[in-house]
Amino acid sequence: EQVNTEPRFNEGHAHLYVNGVKITRLYSPWVHLSAKHLDEGSNLIEVTLNANDHSEWANEGDHIQATLMLEKK
Repeated sequence: EQVNTEPRFNEGHAHLYVNGVKITRLYSPWVHLSAKHLDEGSNLIEVTLNANDHSEWANEGDHIQATLMLEKK
């Protein structure tokens, strides 16, 4: 409900990126990632935590994010 508003403590959403391209926003702990977003071989998957205004949340200057490599054969 608060997306595109001022940042508020403990509120926001996540952004999902595949190979540096933003795919979607996440509002729940799960997502279906279609194979159409993946290249053959290695793919970098990144999820960032974002405030209501889409700025990235950080802790002591470090962005809060998770990354993994996913192989498509």
